[in-house]
Amino acid sequence: ELGWAKQQAGDSDAALKDYAVAAEKSRDHVGARARFMMGEVHFEKKDYDTAIREFTTAMFQYGGDNASSETKNWQAKAAYEAGRCSEVQIMGAKDAARAKLIADAKRFYGFVVDKYPDNLLGGLHRPTSGSIEVEGQRIDQLSDGKLTEWRARHVGFVFQFYNLLP
Repeated sequence: ELGWAKQQAGDSDAALKDYAVAAEKSRDHVGARARFMMGEVHFEKKDYDTAIREFTTAMFQYGGDNASSETKNWQAKAAYEAGRCSEVQIMGAKDAARAKLIADAKRFYGFVVDKYPDNLLGGLHRPTSGSIEVEGQRIDQLSDGKLTEWRARHVGFVFQFYNLLP
């Protein structure tokens, strides 16, 4: 919580140090969250390569498939944010770099869909408490029809069995 307080106070360098300590001391959801927050600080600074590295570490270094559900939540969020890091760079990139960034964004977003299809980021489930905001939009407040439209524009699901489709 010290890192978060320092980040909110505008001292991102001190926040990064506190997050790094927590990320090294904990191998569970606390460490994954700290690593995720390190990625957020670098994203805010527009240091996208470092942000992606931190998000990727949060995705894979905190238990992987055997992680607790709390840790998996941070892994899913980290993958989504890594996709956003790639996506925000696409507009200014040249041909080869642009193609790589598009592929990276698809890979990170695909990771969320493949590994965490039940995560609330996908909009398939509604929270029992709290709220869900994606890119400034409260998706937990959308009607069923609007949520379906939102998923069609922003999320892709690949079902493994044809009989799961309506």
